Amino acid sequence: MLRTTIRVGTLALAALLSSSAIVACGGPKVDPNVAQVQAGPMPEGGEWRGVYYNQRYGFLHLTESGGAVSGAWRNTEGDKWGELHGQVEGDLLRFEWVEHKVGVVGPNASSKGKGYFKYVIVGEDASHELKGEWGLGQYDAGNPWDSVKQKNQEPDPQSVRPTDLEARVGAAGFDGSAEDPTLVADDGEIAQKKREEEEAKAKAEAEAEAEAAKKKKGK
Repeated sequence: MLRTTIRVGTLALAALLSSSAIVACGGPKVDPNVAQVQAGPMPEGGEWRGVYYNQRYGFLHLTESGGAVSGAWRNTEGDKWGELHGQVEGDLLRFEWVEHKVGVVGPNASSKGKGYFKYVIVGEDASHELKGEWGLGQYDAGNPWDSVKQKNQEPDPQSVRPTDLEARVGAAGFDGSAEDPTLVADDGEIAQKKREEEEAKAKAEAEAEAEAAKKKKGK
């Protein structure tokens, strides 16, 4: 009788575990490209406005007005710059972004997507930081983007925009696309080419004048 009871109990436990496994396997799957974050209270002393630094994405300049945040950045290589716009809720900023390749035109010149930042204060020195992610297209996660707030720096979003003379492209940006070798040219190369063209033109004009003078003298 005892052996029968133990066997029945073992079978019941096995059935329960099997049922749990089925429920777990059949549960909703979490998409790593969709942010699983919730807003919390803004840390005391925190302010979205400021300049934040990331080793890859460079300086991010953020401004805020009535809960709406706008930002701009230039990557550390200088070949890409971008803008973001979003709304804050407590310590959470959800935004849409667009990134441009400097000196490139056409359908591959820009990429866009979504992302989020959580505002945190960490460490013994109470460092103000942004902890977040970005995604391409409809997604808002999958790629880390953490930045440290710089002290005593006023945001200047216009400062990241490329000048008219800039025509550089480089390594992969947010979308991971490669450069177009036909468009590679930095300011130094452009200036050097211009000097060479001017020198060649001046040389041709001098030779033409010398030839004309020689012909005139021969008469």
